[in-house]
Amino acid sequence: MAKEGAAAVPFTWRDTYANMVCTLADIRFEMVSVLYNIGAVHSYAGASESRETADGMKLACTHFQCAAWAFQ
Repeated sequence: MAKEGAAAVPFTWRDTYANMVCTLADIRFEMVSVLYNIGAVHSYAGASESRETADGMKLACTHFQCAAWAFQ
């Protein structure tokens, strides 16, 4: 499924910030895009969590750790 491979499938993503469409036939591009979205969602969830209580702080830290994994 690599670029120019026999099983290459084109993946299309829309960049909401630049308002443009990107299409590539590379599985690595698809994996990077999915991991970026996972990291973005966990970053948002961690930032939105109330950190005034111990449980809220633990949950926020867990979300940030998950985001760090995705961005790693």
